[in-house]
Amino acid sequence: MEEERGMTESREKTEKREKYIKFMVTGSEKKNIIKYVENSIPKTSLSEFIRTAIADKIRNIEHPELMSLNTSSVNSQILEDLLRNRNKLMEIEKSILEEKEYNANLSKELRETLNLLNKYSYRELGDEKTKISNLFDVYSKLSLKRIMELTGIERKTILEIVSDKEKYIYDILKKVYRKK
Repeated sequence: MEEERGMTESREKTEKREKYIKFMVTGSEKKNIIKYVENSIPKTSLSEFIRTAIADKIRNIEHPELMSLNTSSVNSQILEDLLRNRNKLMEIEKSILEEKEYNANLSKELRETLNLLNKYSYRELGDEKTKISNLFDVYSKLSLKRIMELTGIERKTILEIVSDKEKYIYDILKKVYRKK
């Protein structure tokens, strides 16, 4: 793109113009061209007007989709930028759709994994929970060893139940559990 624009903008800044192209026009063509140059916005020189016209023609040849818009009043550079931005937008939309699809698949896999974990690792502890809860209704504080002696429940199961921080508190210094 920079090379295309080079005929009018970048070469003025980086490259000195030393070569010229000579061409012939009729008197009426010259008057017509001069009229367009004088009425051009922004104001330009005859040479710049011709360089811009040539650059626009090259862009239209290289990007015929811009030519099909048939808008001579719109700057072709703007149209080219719009096309480039549209292509970028389409790429972004494609990547967003791919990301959504990936997230949906990941979410589905996570739900399936969670269901499997719940199915195979979660044990019904209703009776054990009730026993321990009833025990704390009688005793305000109990050690792990004392809970095991009074309920006959395994250490691992007791730890699963009393690790519920919403229901039980562990006093580290006294090494006892109590109900919240």
